[in-house]
Amino acid sequence: KTSNEDISDAKVNDTIRKQISTQDNISETDLQKRKVRLFNNIG
Repeated sequence: KTSNEDISDAKVNDTIRKQISTQDNISETDLQKRKVRLFNNIG
């Protein structure tokens, strides 16, 4: 492996990590919204 390949690997990993973390954040906010809706429907 050349050092260039290592660098591109690291960049790909960073991109994937960012995508995963944003997906997690989105699902968290979705969960919060659903909880609020649920409570509003009950109350």
